[in-house]
Amino acid sequence: MTEQELLEKVKVMTNYTSEYHNEFLSGWIDEAKGILANSGVSDEAIDSSRSVGVIAQMITDIVDNGGLSEMTEKRIVQLALTYPRKEG
Repeated sequence: MTEQELLEKVKVMTNYTSEYHNEFLSGWIDEAKGILANSGVSDEAIDSSRSVGVIAQMITDIVDNGGLSEMTEKRIVQLALTYPRKEG
């Protein structure tokens, strides 16, 4: 999935749909991807459609609530266990 495709999907899921929000969302997408990587989720999963929902959820949690919800944290763990980062 390209960065532009991810951005468009996240815009719809977060309801930040204006072009004005692109830079704002791109920064948060990068932050969410970093959190996923640091949590042990593989790059392949992070860069695929499997992570779109949790990335949007992370952005909404952080921006609207100041931190990740328990549900989002559980979803991150699920992704890390299902698509673990391979060391090598």
